Amino acid sequence: MMISNIIDMTEISFTQRIDRLVIALISMHYYFSDN
Repeated sequence: MMISNIIDMTEISFTQRIDRLVIALISMHYYFSDN
């Protein structure tokens, strides 16, 4: 059970990292396109 809980936590943190990376790339894209 502990291993599955750790895997679930790592998957959640991994998806959150992907979401933040996508948001950062989109915001940078709009920032550079405006300038």
